[in-house]
Amino acid sequence: MRSHSLLLCFLCLLPACSQAQNVYQKDSSVKVFQYGSERPLAWAGGFKSPQFAQADLNRDGLQDLVVFEWGDNVLQTYLNNGTSAAAYYIYAPQFEHLFPHVQDYLKLIDFNRDGVPDLIHKGISGFEIWKGYYNAANELSFYFFRQLRYNTPTGSINAYSQASDIPAIVDVDGDGDLDFFAYDVTGGFITFYKNCQAELGAPNDSIVVCIPSNCWGHMFQGFQRPYVLGLAPSGCSSYGTFSLCKRNAPEKQSRHQGNCMLMLDIDGDGDVDLLDGNITFPDLQFLQNGRKDYNWPTDTVVAQDTMWQSAGHKAFIPQWPSAFYVDADGDGKKDLLVTPHYSTAGENYKTVLFYKNIGSASTPVFSYQSDTFLVDQTLDFGSGSYPLLYDYNKDGRLDLFVGSDGYFQLDGTLRSRIAYYENSMVGGKTRFTLVTPDFLGLSAYQWEGAAPAIGDLDGDGDDDLVIGHTDGSMSYLKNTASGAAFQPVWVMDQPYLKDASGDTIDVGYYASPYVYDIDKDSKPDLLCGNQAGQITFYKNNPTPLGPSLQFQTDKLGGIEVIPGNNITGFSSLWIGKMDSTGTEYLVSGNGSGNLTRYTGFQTGNVTAPYAVADSFYDQLDVGLRSTLAVGDVDGDGKQELIMGNRLGGLNFFKKRFKTGIIPVSASAQECMLYPNPARTDAIVTWDGDFADGDEPVQISLVDAEGRTLGRWKTQGFQRAKTLSLDALCSGIYACIIEAPGKKQVLKLSVIR
Repeated sequence: MRSHSLLLCFLCLLPACSQAQNVYQKDSSVKVFQYGSERPLAWAGGFKSPQFAQADLNRDGLQDLVVFEWGDNVLQTYLNNGTSAAAYYIYAPQFEHLFPHVQDYLKLIDFNRDGVPDLIHKGISGFEIWKGYYNAANELSFYFFRQLRYNTPTGSINAYSQASDIPAIVDVDGDGDLDFFAYDVTGGFITFYKNCQAELGAPNDSIVVCIPSNCWGHMFQGFQRPYVLGLAPSGCSSYGTFSLCKRNAPEKQSRHQGNCMLMLDIDGDGDVDLLDGNITFPDLQFLQNGRKDYNWPTDTVVAQDTMWQSAGHKAFIPQWPSAFYVDADGDGKKDLLVTPHYSTAGENYKTVLFYKNIGSASTPVFSYQSDTFLVDQTLDFGSGSYPLLYDYNKDGRLDLFVGSDGYFQLDGTLRSRIAYYENSMVGGKTRFTLVTPDFLGLSAYQWEGAAPAIGDLDGDGDDDLVIGHTDGSMSYLKNTASGAAFQPVWVMDQPYLKDASGDTIDVGYYASPYVYDIDKDSKPDLLCGNQAGQITFYKNNPTPLGPSLQFQTDKLGGIEVIPGNNITGFSSLWIGKMDSTGTEYLVSGNGSGNLTRYTGFQTGNVTAPYAVADSFYDQLDVGLRSTLAVGDVDGDGKQELIMGNRLGGLNFFKKRFKTGIIPVSASAQECMLYPNPARTDAIVTWDGDFADGDEPVQISLVDAEGRTLGRWKTQGFQRAKTLSLDALCSGIYACIIEAPGKKQVLKLSVIR
């Protein structure tokens, strides 16, 4: 496919109604210091149930880290800026967009032995393989290869992997090709999908699954910690390396789903053992393979440590542990990282147990080091972070306050506090420095949930503090300083904020307050987001005794941040000017992890529905449950944006403008776009040479600033996709059609 670049003049062709928008990109330039040392991974976004994989992302010869948070659908990339003997990781979000949408688990492993890591995840059917390659900038990239399937007398069947499980992928028989393992649908037996590529002499790019064994290791897992061992074989395949298990007696026992498998030769005897974490227990189970010890023809588990390491530091995770075998410290020997797999319960700070390999590469010996690997270099506030920017010390710079849903307690509850970071300038560069992790000693109140908001709620001319809680209540702290020019002195006035009638305010779960004069009567009102994704409005008529709050509506502006979903809406507010137009926007985070902007409130109308200006503002996405704070943090005249998330961390975004050239294909023999010009809809078509079968096809519309204004996903066999253009203004856009290993860019004109 031949193409050339068509120059698009930014000033002439930028759609008129999008000129005021700005592009935000992740940034780590503002340093953060805690307890005298820098937090180099401050803005990475936090950890909750991380999976770890390793690959050379920038082709510099060092192994970098990729972290996948499966429960929140967040992928993070970390460059190793250390040496060949010791790793030093920095957060490098510029590599994240090079990865496909990952489901359930992430493996980076060179299946075709070409020296470049490939990517394997669950995909549609259980195992989906994406081939790795290095692009022109020496960045690791991927294109779709295939789903893992095998032939049976009744047709082709997908290799099965349980949803939410982590299967194992390892060369179990030492023949050079990768084999695949997963628990079956019952969760009791391990299926062995042997790769016969080497035996059949097929090309390295091939994966040929032979008839699967239904019971690897001759064992069964029930609800008890000990596995049932020694199940007898009832036959072998023609390749002589399988055995089928007689499964009559164990199948009558209780069994469960939910397993995280790690296969490695942990005892150094030449066969592959299993470390297994399951949803029932807080520890790992070690299953020792006796094939080499007893010279048996098949892998057979002969011993188990049901609370690994029972003879050392037991790997305790409150629920559903998972283990990962990576060279975490960069010394050339793979270590062990143990994390929670269950993202909505259990420990939310001590989430990465690091066992250093003090043995050798072939015979590892794992020695426990810490339970906060990488976490102690980030900003991590437990679960559900709530950032707030406010000039607390009155030095003209915005300081940072962060509350959260809370930190995990041993009794299973969460307890919250608010951290305060001072914004200072050192050597001409902005930095945040932790003043206290427990501002005003608020942890003494034993709250679950602390979402802070600041504003003059009592009408005396200085700013008060309101804190929202998980149960839907709020607390009010009055400012007793001498005036607005002085640093606030906040004193608890109402542990449970009451309305004008004396009733305790309850806005539903996950109260996220905001103080703003929404009805334009010159008196700051109280707005509050909640789990339902709506906005509650209390009109404020303060008196000398304090705020007087009168309930008006729990559906201000008709807002539903996730339409039709009042379970995981999770609205959280910021209102103000964030672009060059001077227009105020009401911006809300939501349970999906992105931002929605609204207009129509600026006149003070509190009865009419507000209009959605952007349903997915700037394509910003932080996983699940986004919260936000906006302000000029570094004094460059542009608004920065700090977003919290369910992981309990923070992402920092700076404005970046993309202008200049959009590459547009000269010919469109494989893909077509019509009608062109278009008004309300356009249709993209492609032929079978471009994409076929279940190959993924992604279509994006991009403006002359490089902003992605729409994205659609489908599969090759569909051959066509209709694009809705209702939200676009008149102008010229690039329509980017991508399939595995192929990309075509067409020019689309939209007229109104």
